[in-house]
Amino acid sequence: MLKIFCVLSLLSLTIAASLGQPNTKRRQHPPLVVGWHDEMKDIRTWKPLGLENQPDIYASHSGVLTLRLPHVPEGFPYEFQWSGVTRSISADLAQYPVLVARVSSLDSGSYAHLDIEERDYFGRVAHTWRSPTLTHPGLTLIDLGKEIGPSVRRLTLRLIVGGKLEGAKCEYNWVRFVRREDVAYLQEVPTLQNVTSREPTGEH
Repeated sequence: MLKIFCVLSLLSLTIAASLGQPNTKRRQHPPLVVGWHDEMKDIRTWKPLGLENQPDIYASHSGVLTLRLPHVPEGFPYEFQWSGVTRSISADLAQYPVLVARVSSLDSGSYAHLDIEERDYFGRVAHTWRSPTLTHPGLTLIDLGKEIGPSVRRLTLRLIVGGKLEGAKCEYNWVRFVRREDVAYLQEVPTLQNVTSREPTGEH
């Protein structure tokens, strides 16, 4: 009888201890399905704009593209400076109409935004769009499906940094074409890395 009592007591203590332990397993969400995207695993796919004040382009670690503008030379004729990087992409705006980019770091006085260009048959810029300008870390986005229409388009993306003549700097973490219904989730969890795509992407 004493043996049974000891076993039951031990079992009760084990159950009580397990109930008192916090649940350390985090709920796993399925991958977010996106269109064309670049998670900044290989920043060599982005090329500097054809401007005289080209930015320093580097990555402190995988998943970050840093753009930095140094102090302008004496005689610079403008009150602020800007530059950036560019690449050509193909986007399915019917399935993934919203272009979103995450900027995780902005130096004081710096700003960041996206420029999007569509070129004609001869390579000349025919249409341009711009996402809202960030002056603090966050997401900048534009619904290109509404601007252009629901179709697959060849576009030129430009990641822009600008700011004071003394210098400017920002860090881009990712650029993604997403569904409208997923925008709120990305705004809530901008650090999300679990994404997948069936579209041609910037990832290698």
